[in-house]
Amino acid sequence: TDACMFLKIVAAEGLLAMDAGGTSDPFATARWGSLECKTEVVYETTSPIWEETFVFNLGTSTSDVIEEDVNLCLYDYDLALNDFLGFCRVDLRGKRLSQSGDWSKEPRWYNVGALPADHEEKSGFDWGRLKDRLMFWEGERTYTGRVKMACWVGSRTDLEMRAAEHPRAWRVAEASRS
Repeated sequence: TDACMFLKIVAAEGLLAMDAGGTSDPFATARWGSLECKTEVVYETTSPIWEETFVFNLGTSTSDVIEEDVNLCLYDYDLALNDFLGFCRVDLRGKRLSQSGDWSKEPRWYNVGALPADHEEKSGFDWGRLKDRLMFWEGERTYTGRVKMACWVGSRTDLEMRAAEHPRAWRVAEASRS
């Protein structure tokens, strides 16, 4: 099948300032299943503009229903350890590939928050999140900002396919994703 899911990460605004001078060097990582994509770093801002599109091959699955959400983590790039800027989730569970009304190329805003309790890190130890916990050991950090994204189903013949980046595996794929 040539069905693909596109994820466009447009911009963010009002992110935490983690660097001297009241700015950050933000980038985003988006994970869907065993795949991960990463935006470019935008330096010295709390309101980056990315305008980056990623494409996920939907493979040979016979299911018409999406079973996993897209999880997006935002980070401030640092030479040693990146600072965690927040998390948001694109709710895709239960959406049907065949229902065009479930999908839109029109971007919408998602609020940034803390990592949810049900978020599982299956790739092993994350030094950046340990740094975050150590820096804010006396209490919880308040995350700010929002991210503008769009997620839709298309095909390999879509114009967006020309410039879209393909994600990489971040963990071993389960048998159902092969």
